[in-house]
Amino acid sequence: MKIKDILPIVERELHDEYGFEFNDFRLEELYPIESSSIQPMTVSFLISDKKPKNVFTDAALSLPYTRIYKKIDFNLDAGKITQIRMFAE
Repeated sequence: MKIKDILPIVERELHDEYGFEFNDFRLEELYPIESSSIQPMTVSFLISDKKPKNVFTDAALSLPYTRIYKKIDFNLDAGKITQIRMFAE
């Protein structure tokens, strides 16, 4: 299975798992295959960051989006994600 075929599956599964809309889905890192069927990778996406507005200026207190990073193990034989891990900075 090629990476270009895997990414839409990963994006759809993450959307189904978390149940919210996200934008700008990206492949950040691709790691060597650990076993014959597990492809590890890091992906990221933007989620809306709706924060309260400043009372005096009516401007947002921060950027309107937050980038979320996830480490993914994708099972090439099954064609689905087998593990999702938080990305620790």
